[in-house]
Amino acid sequence: MATPFYTAEERFTREIRQLAARRGLSERVVQLRLNQWRRQMDAVARQVAGGEKTTSVKVGEHETMLNLARFLQNTRFDPAAVLAQVHVPVLVLHGEDDRVIPPQESAELISALVARDAVHDGGADAGAGAGAGTTGIRAAVELYQRPGRNHLGGHRLAG
Repeated sequence: MATPFYTAEERFTREIRQLAARRGLSERVVQLRLNQWRRQMDAVARQVAGGEKTTSVKVGEHETMLNLARFLQNTRFDPAAVLAQVHVPVLVLHGEDDRVIPPQESAELISALVARDAVHDGGADAGAGAGAGTTGIRAAVELYQRPGRNHLGGHRLAG
């Protein structure tokens, strides 16, 4: 499965700028919202440093528990730092209807890996040396290339 190509802050910045452009809002509004987001992330970091492990979050009509340390880890994850350490072929799988990580990020990830000669295109030698692994890889690629797949490879939900 593909990792995001951008950090959470980079992705949030892109989304806020796109929204601001659609609504005719200024860069000042974008910066205010980004600073608000950074303060929220700092507040979560203080909660984790203070020993708080979970918090309750309302999502729509449902309340769920959020693991604060994992959330903070995900928002601080820097794909570029990890990408620089990749020295093996990589198979990238991404659902075309992913609403969590835009599929375009996989295309950018692949471009960066190709530039470093670290991507595996799934060609005739896919899974070479792995015996039956080739069939498994191709089946996974076919599964993830089917229309209507979302972030976790499941079917898109109506609505």
